[in-house]
Order: sequence, then structure tokens, then C-alpha cells
Amino acid sequence: MANVEEQNTPASERGGVATSARAGADPRLKIRPRNGADQIDPAEFAKLLDLYDNSFRNIAEGEVVKGTVLKVTASEVIIDVGYKSEGIIGVSEFLDEAGEVTVQPGDIVDVLLERTEDREGYVVLSREKA
Repeated sequence: MANVEEQNTPASERGGVATSARAGADPRLKIRPRNGADQIDPAEFAKLLDLYDNSFRNIAEGEVVKGTVLKVTASEVIIDVGYKSEGIIGVSEFLDEAGEVTVQPGDIVDVLLERTEDREGYVVLSREKA
């Protein structure tokens, strides 16, 4: 079966690698051939990947951690706990007796990590259980 995109998209608009031999190539593109100097040493790449992986905090479900409030909306508070993605807590957990929100962006709060990821990719946190 033929690729529908290739049937309906002009050759000059299809994705791919820019080459000087390509008909209709955008003349504003600067074409730079890859040479050996552009290659990353596999050992260096492995080291960088390890540093990246270790830059995230290793936190476990059920652990109380400190997080930084990033944003407060009408329905939720977004918190950075140093994990791969942010966590979301319902704003109701941050209301005082008068119904006023008690946190603002930049505040540090203690939260309980309930799950490392929900269906939408967010960390599931709770302030009440912390």
C-alpha cells in the first residue's frame, strides 16, 4: 500500500534529510554534511545519558517530599518535586477555613507521592496525606 502522505504532499514539502541534490529544496537551508567530527563518542554518550537519568530524584511511592509550587489555577496546584514530570494537587487541599488559597508560586510544600505517574503522565501527589 502506498504512503498516503507521499501521494498527497508535494515532494518539496515532505520531511526528511536536506540534501543539495533534492529538487525544489529551499535555497535558504544551509546544508552541512555530517562527517566523523560530528559523531558522538559512544562512551561519552553513555556518560551523558547516565548523568541525565541521575539528574531526576529517585523518589518512591508513599514518600513525603518537598516540592515547589509552580502554578495555582482555579482547580489545581502544579508542583515540581524534582521528578520527571510535575505533580498536580486539587486546589481544595490548599484552602484555609475561609476558602482562600494558602499557597502561591515559589512556595515550598511537603507532599506525599501517591503514584509516580497517572494516565496523563503527571505525578500523583497529596498534601493532606503528607
